[in-house]
Amino acid sequence: MKTRNTLSILSTMLFVAALFCGCKPDLQVSDVQYYTILNNKYLLVNDHAKFIAYIQNDWIINEDGDTIANVYGPTDYYIEGNNHYETGFYQIVTKKGEYAQLLVEERRPYIKINGEYIHYETEPAVGAWPRFVPADDGLYIFYSETYPTGELDRLGRTMYGHNYKIAKNGERPITIANQENSELGGRVSAIKNIKKYDGNFYFVGAREQCPYFSDAEHLSTPFILSMEIGESTDFCKIGNKFLICGHYNNLARYWTFDGTNIEEFELPITEDATESYAGVIDLVGDDIYIGGRIGTKPAIWKNGEIFAIYEEFPPHQDPYYLEARPDVRFYYHSGFVRALRVVGDKAYSIVVTTNAPNSFDYIDNKLMAVEWDFSKEPASCRYKYDLVEMLRDGSLYLYESFYHNLDHSTLNIIVPHETYWGALSYTTPRIELQYVK
Repeated sequence: MKTRNTLSILSTMLFVAALFCGCKPDLQVSDVQYYTILNNKYLLVNDHAKFIAYIQNDWIINEDGDTIANVYGPTDYYIEGNNHYETGFYQIVTKKGEYAQLLVEERRPYIKINGEYIHYETEPAVGAWPRFVPADDGLYIFYSETYPTGELDRLGRTMYGHNYKIAKNGERPITIANQENSELGGRVSAIKNIKKYDGNFYFVGAREQCPYFSDAEHLSTPFILSMEIGESTDFCKIGNKFLICGHYNNLARYWTFDGTNIEEFELPITEDATESYAGVIDLVGDDIYIGGRIGTKPAIWKNGEIFAIYEEFPPHQDPYYLEARPDVRFYYHSGFVRALRVVGDKAYSIVVTTNAPNSFDYIDNKLMAVEWDFSKEPASCRYKYDLVEMLRDGSLYLYESFYHNLDHSTLNIIVPHETYWGALSYTTPRIELQYVK
């Protein structure tokens, strides 16, 4: 395979304890669970969707005669062995009168551990959605609380600050970081990913559209990795250095940072490609795998070199239609690796598809699982649990109002005999490996 800008990461950087591998050599993969939450309602595991949004059945009648209930909307899910964790927002809903409109109070975070709810009775969390942060010492949830600073921006609008909080295993939340809006009204550092190393939390994302890296204390003044437009997407710690992946100017990069010095490297691409994207890192023993995209194809780099490309992507071009845009015929265009787990000569990934036509006013993305076999040359790929295929053939069925049988006689743009469904959003896609000896 022809490449350009090839390089290798120095072997001296590749020191990492075996515990970072996340799997034992005497175990074999027997089953893989690919999962995410769809539209804050359904937990999608492989090809099965389970409704997990919840409204308390036992409505409470207050002193005014109104009925009150908690309504739950999940925003992240985490599976670890037989343990299931859910987090999100809950809202206190007041029903004034039998037929009156429901009154919804501001959202607050919760965590659900193996079916048991824990509520956080704090200020309303209206900033970052609650998400899980796995760490060696436990599972954390991360969320933000938004508050007015008492100042106005140059247009006279209220400026806000953000307290970022962490709660470990359902315990009391603590504030780990803070930042306030700029005069233009936007948050300074958008957060793409957060991890914990050596007792400290670290962030990557985009600050004023530039990729950055930061510890929690300096989130409002992070280390800027490049002054070009882009973002950092994932990172890991190797010895005394951090390795950060991301992109700018439509090309995948990675950076190394030792607390003082930043070094930048461009991940190689094929000669026929003009752009690339790096989205996720998996650290296995002494090897660093970065999942992303080269051109329009899902790809994996290993130790700074191209390792595998899903050359046959997209696997199909079956069109589909959305109720919100019945004039648009969507089909797969490109895809990038969003979640990645490497075990031996196999890799398990979740690919986010970019669907065409992508226009400024509407972009639709879907998910599929892609499994890689590195024992062959070139690596072979197999896709599974494609969301579009499952929705088209009816093997995955969601709520009734999600589907629309539009009357093509009233609108010329409607295609007869096609299924129109609603748009889908999804939370962080994750992979859980199951083992047998």
